[in-house]
Amino acid sequence: MTTYGDPLQDALELDDLALDRWLAEFHARHPLRHPLHGDYYTGNTLARDGGIVAVLDWDEAFVGAPEVELAAAALEWGDDELGPSREFVQAYHEAGGTAGELDEEALAQLIRHKLRREYAYFHRAVRAGVRHDADDLEYHRDRVALFHELRP
Repeated sequence: MTTYGDPLQDALELDDLALDRWLAEFHARHPLRHPLHGDYYTGNTLARDGGIVAVLDWDEAFVGAPEVELAAAALEWGDDELGPSREFVQAYHEAGGTAGELDEEALAQLIRHKLRREYAYFHRAVRAGVRHDADDLEYHRDRVALFHELRP
């Protein structure tokens, strides 16, 4: 699965040429790469004494710009809303996080990129025989709707 602006073959229903162009330009301007978890949220972390001590479930790991993981984490830890997501990014930087700053457009576009990757993962699972319950399907529909709502 690519993160550099090429269309995701498993998410053609969410084709967005403007997003693909934006991602290609973003990655050209942000050359730093390192391993990213790919699914960073509370269910994949262990905490002790108010701090995260372990990150679990690395099956969606990939190499990319740290801002990609920051935006995805902001979505998850910000309860799928831009206001709390912005607060998460601010707190991350105040704590000394190493990813670059994310303006409004970058945060929204990188969140949309995360949602499109999630969409592809969901449909690959379906093709592999995974059956989703009603809650999973509703969550998937909500995430697709958010992808469209965040379009700049």
